[in-house]
Amino acid sequence: MIDLATMTLGRGLHGSREVSFTEAVARFADEPHTAEPVCMSPVLAEYGRWLSYELPDEARQSLIPLIPLMPGTAADGLDEARKFLALDWLVRVYAPMWLDLAHPLSDAELSESAAELRSLQSITRSLDFRVTGPVLDTARGRATLASLAWDGSQAIDVELAATAAEFVFQTCRNITHNVAGPALSATGDDSELTWSNVIAVTEAAITVVAGPLWDAARTAKSAETATRNALTPTIITLQASAVELMRTMINPESSTWTDY
Repeated sequence: MIDLATMTLGRGLHGSREVSFTEAVARFADEPHTAEPVCMSPVLAEYGRWLSYELPDEARQSLIPLIPLMPGTAADGLDEARKFLALDWLVRVYAPMWLDLAHPLSDAELSESAAELRSLQSITRSLDFRVTGPVLDTARGRATLASLAWDGSQAIDVELAATAAEFVFQTCRNITHNVAGPALSATGDDSELTWSNVIAVTEAAITVVAGPLWDAARTAKSAETATRNALTPTIITLQASAVELMRTMINPESSTWTDY
């Protein structure tokens, strides 16, 4: 039996002495060493593996109290609800936070879209997408329109333009992969359109935030630092919310969106 009081969760890298979240669950349940414990819901395990890998070291330790709650979830019949809960988080928590961040820098009604997404009924079945889809489409359109106001051409040093575009693109990709990726992994294969819209909203919002910082920058290094500083509070908040999503997914039938 693993000692939860003294353990430190790691990313689960090959050859590391520290165990990942799902490896710790297996040890807690007295299973052989594995990252795929048979006692654990496949949806929770997929989400937990990705989340454990992507979280910063300190934030990852907040998963430790959840380890004893994982055994027994493997065949509890709740995995379909867990998939919809992860998708609900992407639409009604993750995307609106980026719209809120970009709103002060744009007049494209981004805060209105954020409020509309948050006020949607919880996504608990496929039929809910009849309402969710158009609202998310509108948010994507507004965010994209706002992002088009900046193309890097206004930078004080025009040589920064290409560097700026590449940095913003890579930053968007990293954030959507590292922060939203775990939730996507739990949704299965039925959320491609919703996922593409969430990515587009995120990328557009980050472009809105980063654009003025690069316009005012004298060097690429100073612009990169300013952009990271502007995005970090939202990233930290979303990472904490992603951990709470994990907790909520254990018993999704008793949850509401305010749980995460």
